[in-house]
Amino acid sequence: MGRAVGVLIVTLLAFVAAGVWGIFIVDYQQNKQAAHELAVRQAAALEAEAYSAWHYATRYETFWIPLTNSSEEPKHAVSLGNRTFWVKAFQRDDSKLLGRSAKYGNEAYSVRTILGFNDTLSKAMFEYALLNGAPTNVAYASEWHSLSMECRVEKLDSSEWTASECHFSPVASKPDFPFELVKGQN
Repeated sequence: MGRAVGVLIVTLLAFVAAGVWGIFIVDYQQNKQAAHELAVRQAAALEAEAYSAWHYATRYETFWIPLTNSSEEPKHAVSLGNRTFWVKAFQRDDSKLLGRSAKYGNEAYSVRTILGFNDTLSKAMFEYALLNGAPTNVAYASEWHSLSMECRVEKLDSSEWTASECHFSPVASKPDFPFELVKGQN
């Protein structure tokens, strides 16, 4: 009888040990999954904030004043009276986290993008050209200019953004990636 009781105790201890290991493994998997979900949420929040910084920097109201003060704005074609402003569609590499802003204590981003300027005939001039039999290459004439833009965007305590240190430089040709319209007629 002593041997049977010993085997029974060892068997019960093996079941308890297996149960404890099972509970540990399930708990470990749950913690691992929770940590992964937290990392995914944090990455999504950082990406959303990087997009917000890019979106603020590429608003017409944000880049226009530094651009006009920098004397880098492309010359406006006299015969093409309509100017529309475009910005390269957002890519993750366009907005990089710089860390904490020394000035505001919140996040600071470096935003890089390409601005596109499209000069075309005004609507009235376009209709006049078509009515008077102008060749289609004249009626549909347009001129593209591109500038690269880099600026520092910092988050304020009120969750609003501020942009500074904007730098512009010419780009040789219109890039071939998608653009988004920033502002219509000038």
